[in-house]
Amino acid sequence: MESSSTTSDLISDELGQKKCAIIIYGLNRSITKTHESIEKYILNVLKENNIRYDIFVHTYKLDTLYSNERNKEKPTHIDYKEMYILNPYEMEVDDQNEVDKDHGHYVEYTKHVRGGDINIVKNYTRALFSLNKAFNMVDKKNYDGCLIMRPDSFFTEPLNVNHLIDAFDNNIVYTPSFDEWGGLNDRFAFGSFEKITKYATRYNLFLNHLKSKAFTNAEQWLKKLYPSDPSVKKTQLRFVTKRTHSL
Repeated sequence: MESSSTTSDLISDELGQKKCAIIIYGLNRSITKTHESIEKYILNVLKENNIRYDIFVHTYKLDTLYSNERNKEKPTHIDYKEMYILNPYEMEVDDQNEVDKDHGHYVEYTKHVRGGDINIVKNYTRALFSLNKAFNMVDKKNYDGCLIMRPDSFFTEPLNVNHLIDAFDNNIVYTPSFDEWGGLNDRFAFGSFEKITKYATRYNLFLNHLKSKAFTNAEQWLKKLYPSDPSVKKTQLRFVTKRTHSL
């Protein structure tokens, strides 16, 4: 595992300035295509509203070419160093092959998942492991809450700051109101640490959930973790997923 960090002065609470930890996790497939939208619709919006932020990144390095037949992504080189374009406060990098080895036993419980598609479970395990590691990098006492996203998200409209402040002040989690697939969108969220911890640490529950043969898809499982919870709300933010072959 590789790690790096930069220094950042904490703003005094006496100034009344909100502090947000931004968590970006997962394999870098397209940050060179998405970073301008992240800057425009997320980072600049925070700056304009006097909200201080630090970016925490966990990603993977690959010794081989990346491809994904299901998403029609042809073999291509993945460069984790491109993630530094976001100027992260702290970043950790794991070897994806080593992580896969550590989780090889997960595939024993995939027969009930979409016809036994091993790659669905492998990719989801990688994502949850990465999210969990990035979340644990954050010293929670220094921030009012966090915002979670993936590096392949290309935003098409700005973050709703009123929702963000509402989440931090009133112990709420917001998720996007699209691509829910019978549950909750699992690719973006923001909220207080108390409420979003369950979202960010699903990795710790995933193996037992697989063993129970109850796993259908990521979105429905996420909703089951927040059953009829009035503190889970929807935000209208929109983004599209940019894959390696996307323009």
